[in-house]
Amino acid sequence: MAGPANAKYFGIQPYIDQSVVRIQRYFADARERDALVIGVFGEWGAGKSTLLAAVAERFPNQPVAQQGTSDGRGVYPAQTVTVEFNPWRFEREEHLLVPLLKTASKVLDEYVAARLVDQNLGLDPIQKTWQFWKKKTNNRPIHWLANRTLTLTNATIALTKMVEIKARIPGFADASLKPSDGLEAAQKQIDRGDKELEKLKKTEKTFESLYYDLHNELRKVTRGELEDDQKLNFLFLVDDIDRCLPDKAVEMLEAIKLFLDIPGCAFVLALDDEVVERGIAHRYRDYLDLTDR
Repeated sequence: MAGPANAKYFGIQPYIDQSVVRIQRYFADARERDALVIGVFGEWGAGKSTLLAAVAERFPNQPVAQQGTSDGRGVYPAQTVTVEFNPWRFEREEHLLVPLLKTASKVLDEYVAARLVDQNLGLDPIQKTWQFWKKKTNNRPIHWLANRTLTLTNATIALTKMVEIKARIPGFADASLKPSDGLEAAQKQIDRGDKELEKLKKTEKTFESLYYDLHNELRKVTRGELEDDQKLNFLFLVDDIDRCLPDKAVEMLEAIKLFLDIPGCAFVLALDDEVVERGIAHRYRDYLDLTDR
């Protein structure tokens, strides 16, 4: 489906239209079991960011109206949430997957909050929105989104906590000049980590299990727990991957493949493929033949 002609999209309009049609076809296909990834390749100034902005315009974060059926019952179609993400802004983060999921969680939170306002349900800006959804509304179009938001938020928190715990242990004695002091500091750090882990294990579902089962938890966000659950789609528009350091650029691609290769997730990645190729060559240089290097 071609969009309206726009002078600022001169030269890239066909690519915009093709991308939009492919994404729409993917979201409409109930048989899809993997994520969709579209690469937009080009050097700096080629119009990659402009293309992403145009795609975002075609997938605004607006609710799809309830559809009626012949028997008079309402059908709630899949909802699509567009998440714009720039990994270059978070390059100093240890794991780019964390800010990506935090951004998705924030966008989904705002999406549901807007639905509350649309339906005149009221919303206290100081109040935690998920508490409001869980306790004060049984509105079906809102409630199922609320549950998905909680699942995504919990998975993101779990991943963040696990990253923090793992990141604090290496090098914990680097600041010490005496071996004995270093050993003592190490033991204190380990004891502190053990206490934190014990607290985490007391939760309904431990952060550790969520971390190692993150793929399944994220699938629950997009597809629910039952076969006939309402579907939630995510369209991730990821820009400036090639502005990241090579290792970080490859890490972003690996995170998408390892954790977000789930139905209902479509990615449009804007990058300079030569930069990413160099990053891959650097990351896996030990596995390459000398001639390939």
